[in-house]
Amino acid sequence: MGINPIVMWLRIHHQNDQSVKEGVKMKVKDLGRQLLQRFAISFRRFPVSMFMAAATVTLLIVLNHVDYQQTQYREILERVSMMTAIGFPMTLIIRLYREDRSGPTRVPEWMAYGLVIVLQVAGFFLLVPELGMIQVTRYTGYSLALYLGFLMVPYVHDFEGFEMHVVRLFAAFFVTYLYSGILYTGLALMLGAIHILFEITIPSRLYFDIFLVVAGVVAPAVFLSEVPRNSEEKRSYDYSKVLRGVFLFIVMPLLVVYTLILYAFFIRLLITRQWPHNLVAHLVVWYGIATAITLFLSTPLRQQHPWAALFARWMPAVILLPFGIMFTGIGIRIHAYGVTEPRFFLLVTGIWLTGAMLFFIWRFREPRYLPIVAALLVMAVLSVTGPWNAYSISRWSQSNRYRQLLANHQLLETDGTIIPRQNIPEEDQRSISSILQYYLRYHDVNQLAGVPQGFEMGDMDSIYGFAAHYDTGIPWEGQEYVYLGREEGSELIPIEGYTHMTTLNTYGSQKTEINEAELQVTYHPESRTIRILNQSLIVYQQRLDEMAEPIIQAAGTGKMGPLPFGEMIFTDETETVKVMIAFRHINGVVNRHSQKVEVEGAEMEVFFALKP
Repeated sequence: MGINPIVMWLRIHHQNDQSVKEGVKMKVKDLGRQLLQRFAISFRRFPVSMFMAAATVTLLIVLNHVDYQQTQYREILERVSMMTAIGFPMTLIIRLYREDRSGPTRVPEWMAYGLVIVLQVAGFFLLVPELGMIQVTRYTGYSLALYLGFLMVPYVHDFEGFEMHVVRLFAAFFVTYLYSGILYTGLALMLGAIHILFEITIPSRLYFDIFLVVAGVVAPAVFLSEVPRNSEEKRSYDYSKVLRGVFLFIVMPLLVVYTLILYAFFIRLLITRQWPHNLVAHLVVWYGIATAITLFLSTPLRQQHPWAALFARWMPAVILLPFGIMFTGIGIRIHAYGVTEPRFFLLVTGIWLTGAMLFFIWRFREPRYLPIVAALLVMAVLSVTGPWNAYSISRWSQSNRYRQLLANHQLLETDGTIIPRQNIPEEDQRSISSILQYYLRYHDVNQLAGVPQGFEMGDMDSIYGFAAHYDTGIPWEGQEYVYLGREEGSELIPIEGYTHMTTLNTYGSQKTEINEAELQVTYHPESRTIRILNQSLIVYQQRLDEMAEPIIQAAGTGKMGPLPFGEMIFTDETETVKVMIAFRHINGVVNRHSQKVEVEGAEMEVFFALKP
């Protein structure tokens, strides 16, 4: 008797299903085994570095569970975690340097690690005594320099193969954090499923804890296992096919198109004869950084792909024109407003990029680009260290601008006190206000001449003779934010001559009916128009922008404090109706060139009376 075909199919399907299950189990086991092997490699080879990573993650997890109101405790944890985090690249450099030297060294390894701990303790008190702009940017500069040192240490004596070494580490970093992202997503989905299916409360902070462990311990351990040990391992790497495709067919074409867009923009500048705004410099710098990274990482591809060689041959020269326009824009900003830390860092980065492109042109036939990375390391350190650092130069520049403005308008007495004056041009009022805000945010405002102890921006009217102008603009769009509010309860509202009143705001289309739908007050957000209707006929309409414009112009765009009731009123009268709009608040933007107002939000009372 033959076998039933259905039974045969079920047996085969069962066998296939069993083989698939066995295959999945083997893959999971292999993946787990490989992960444990990588952990073992990294912890044996870089034990101190992995301890620094684990300590940083532990501190951040504790910080994640500390109440936000415990600001002092949180700041201490943040500062300690910053020091353990910076210890990670420091100890990596020591370990790689020791591996690269075959003979004995003068300083034992344990003494070098002891020095790292001493530097971390000193850094806690000296590098980050508090968490302000200066401390954070200086810490960032030193961290960047250390990670660049981590790349360079194995090749300080011989540049051969440095570019491929960086490509290998870049590919390992990319793949590691790609898989780490997938791992974290899977774990987060598992927690979400447990929460939904079993109705178990999962603390939201647990998700971030898992993210910290995956990103701060698992990923670094896997990545460090890919760092080559010796010259044989360094030479055994082939260029990643994924990276080859990304650079050749995605990144390089995009950079070429972006270059064409920039050239078209610069042609437009020549026609209109308007210099670029500040945002263009930032766009060019980031474009330059992307180009420099692409040129560096695609160096091994030049001998294999003509497109890569063509890109490397001409791109460094083509990009020099955008850099020239960028430096012109930065120079105009510095001449007009002085040096600040962002402009300093922008200028320094532009100088490094220009030097890098010239080096790419010079060494095109014999690419050895470790000096470019070394130059970036030196500039990262010097920009935040010494008397020439960004902070000292910025303070010196802004202090000189401040003294010059005071001298131009005779605001400073010989004894160092400020003479209040009201007839100061608005542009200079803005400049003085901007300098004072800059010092209040980032430095000691009492370093400026004539500024009394305990100074606040609200004191400008009594000290300088004019109210503060707050720097709330959008300079690359030629616009400035404005917010005006009414002093509630400061005055009685005079309503004589008005017979009806309703409240209105701009949050969506509104319609208010009065007297059984005979009268209506409506707001239309598309046209930003307020209308009064009598028996469905429009008896009055006016755009909100035109109502707010005289109020904002009278107050000044730099005004942000609450205004008296009388300064927040718009009145109008036609042949059919008398209207008074009493604004509670107005917020929007003002075009700095045309002074036109665009209201984004407002709340008001509408008083009106129909004429017989």
